[in-house]
Amino acid sequence: NQCQQIKVGILDSGFDTDHEDLNGSMTFLSDYATNSEADHGTHVAGIIAAAKNGVGMQGVAYENVKILPVKFIAGKEGGDLSDAIKGIKYAEKMGASIVNWSFASNNEFLTLKDVMRRSKMLFVCAAGNHGTQLKEYPAGFADLDNVISVCALNQEGDLTSFSNYGHDYIAAPGKAIY
Repeated sequence: NQCQQIKVGILDSGFDTDHEDLNGSMTFLSDYATNSEADHGTHVAGIIAAAKNGVGMQGVAYENVKILPVKFIAGKEGGDLSDAIKGIKYAEKMGASIVNWSFASNNEFLTLKDVMRRSKMLFVCAAGNHGTQLKEYPAGFADLDNVISVCALNQEGDLTSFSNYGHDYIAAPGKAIY
């Protein structure tokens, strides 16, 4: 039973475009993908699409996914709203059907919510890393039909001490994933 290949946009800090586990799974279409500040974006891409090559871990969807790296976060300074919105529009234009957002802000940017609401993409958003039930965004936009908000579990299947959580969130492994 073959599944259709899906393009996943990852909005993050940067990507190791030469990583051996991701060769063949990334689609590079512009300077949105860079090797600068590559750790987090590469880690997220690996969880999704790392090759089954006997090295390191295997991604959950390694056979049926193309990764579209979209860098909008600049180091410790973070990213700004206009770059996030440009990233969404770029990912949609390039054919992504899913976008991974592993960042969070306590600012409820209604402009961002509106762009997400109008998009045909599915947004999979990290709940945040403050260990509270307070909403962080874009995961806090869980009232949108195209947003899945995800809190982090540890290896025992328990909520991590750092993960935000809420009644309308789902949970997935989020600590010590190698």
